[in-house]
Amino acid sequence: MRVAISLSKFYNWDPVPKGVVVTEEDIAAGKVMPGRDGAYRMKVVKAPPGGTEHLVTVSESTLIEKIIEEKSDVRKAGRTLSRRQALAHLLQDNIIPGQFEWDWIKGFAVHDDGPNEELMRSKLELHTKAEHGRRPGRMNVPVEHVEDHVKAYMESTTAADHVDHLHLHFGIKKVSS
Repeated sequence: MRVAISLSKFYNWDPVPKGVVVTEEDIAAGKVMPGRDGAYRMKVVKAPPGGTEHLVTVSESTLIEKIIEEKSDVRKAGRTLSRRQALAHLLQDNIIPGQFEWDWIKGFAVHDDGPNEELMRSKLELHTKAEHGRRPGRMNVPVEHVEDHVKAYMESTTAADHVDHLHLHFGIKKVSS
């Protein structure tokens, strides 16, 4: 699946100017980070005229892993997610932080190749046999929950359904054409 996120602004990491002293507080606050070259980089906001796009490619395997993570994480109450919900949570938890702010999002476009039931079942099967780390004696995904997960995963979803759900999830008003 490919998601194009239209943005008004984004974060970039530029070299810290010479003479600027980087403090531990700056590092802890996420204002600066060490670069590969050993020099520090600072977080700056870029706002190109007309905005920009951030393209995200999400493998079906990654979507399935997000669904299983949501089920097996006791802090998340063992939710059963659809693909469109998993995509929104994946973007929220793993893609957007550090890249841009929610209120900089202007819209989404999605290309979806559809679900892979065989892959979903094979990954779920592994988790029906894996003991949960925080709940001894219980499996990550109980066998009796597999069909509910497959049903939610296989739910008929178009690219437009994904876009509508992302707009709702991130509070983006749809622009009428």
